[in-house]
Amino acid sequence: MKNYLLLFALIFVFACNKKQNSVVIQTNGDITSLDFIDSYNKTFNAVNDSNYNEYLKHSETLYNYAPHDFAMKIIYADALAANEHYDESKVILNEVLALHSHLTYDRLHQNQFIQHLDNYNDLLQQASKDTAAINNSSLAYTIGEKDLIPEGVAFDSKTNTLFVSSIIKRKIIAIDSDGNTTDFIQSGQDDILSVLGMEVDEKRRHLWVCSEWDNPRKIVADSLLYSSVYKYDLESGSLIKKYVLKDTTQRLLNDLTIANDGTVYISESLKGKVYIIRPETDSLELFINPNYFYYANGITISDDNKTLYVSHFTGTEVVDLENNTIKKIKHANTMNTGRVDGLAFYKNSLIAHQGDIVRYYLTETGDSIIKKEIIERNNPLFEIPTTGEIAGDEYYYIANAQLRKIDSDGFAFPDEQLDSVYILKTNLENHP
Repeated sequence: MKNYLLLFALIFVFACNKKQNSVVIQTNGDITSLDFIDSYNKTFNAVNDSNYNEYLKHSETLYNYAPHDFAMKIIYADALAANEHYDESKVILNEVLALHSHLTYDRLHQNQFIQHLDNYNDLLQQASKDTAAINNSSLAYTIGEKDLIPEGVAFDSKTNTLFVSSIIKRKIIAIDSDGNTTDFIQSGQDDILSVLGMEVDEKRRHLWVCSEWDNPRKIVADSLLYSSVYKYDLESGSLIKKYVLKDTTQRLLNDLTIANDGTVYISESLKGKVYIIRPETDSLELFINPNYFYYANGITISDDNKTLYVSHFTGTEVVDLENNTIKKIKHANTMNTGRVDGLAFYKNSLIAHQGDIVRYYLTETGDSIIKKEIIERNNPLFEIPTTGEIAGDEYYYIANAQLRKIDSDGFAFPDEQLDSVYILKTNLENHP
């Protein structure tokens, strides 16, 4: 009888765990990502049609969807000015300046109606102060392969190897501690497409890799044009498994992070989802299914593996992995945690790529930001610094992905129009 009871108990526990493991977190917002895209397009149509009431209506939707985004604030302020609500426009523009974004200065030149405000020149002068360079990084490596067009990095502490992914060349290079570079995988190996985010699982000696579906050069069969996750053996470079996200709509598996138990969490940008590969099922499954994520990208996990952080256009979400709940990270109105490309967790802080390299210090609970520090801004080598990776107390990152130097056919510009690829590093212990 005891054996039957034990067997029943084991079956019950297994069933409960199976149910918990297969959970999909559903979360909804008042304004969906589709609402945002629709209103964004309609703001420009309204301006072109000189329909300023419609311009104000749709720009207000943008503002409510992304209330901490400098660009959405400026569009809303411009629509207010177009409708002669000058005082309200100035209030919103003061909110913009309080964000201290280095991009504000250029953006203020792009909207016509705020330029007629009587304090416009003062706004420009104040915004220009936030373009001053802040430099705390040094050059770690120079890659002479100019047309690499890199996107992601990963670090293996066992061998002190830095991996760098290539969008155009569809390969991964390895840089040893002496700066020597070799191809970890060759161009197009295993039918890999553009290589994006990567992460090393040091315990299991795997390199996990995101690859996108839509290669503009169409150099593989259409049947292979799906976004996928690849798992490689770190020692041999051989493919262990390919996880394909087949769908009737275009997808973009962009970045990933790995828990201590080997669970992999992957951001999907085009539809704003988060996918998961659990060790026990070893398959690609939907994990977070929100209706308001627009371009989910940066993703990282806390050191205790209890909290997942996912960034998208409007901000960063905190996912409680023990209770499978999700909420927006708390922060002051003078901060914006959206538009993050690379995201990394370091000693209860988040390192984020937002054009600047920024550090957000967290509370002990990890759900709120205490303060913001700019690590690097307007470095002369910057040309879209995409992602980075923690290596002990050092942070290595791509300074110049050169993503704007890809032609309409999907080829990199000629070498004379490209720079070498620069990998910078900064010591995070120097920024307490």
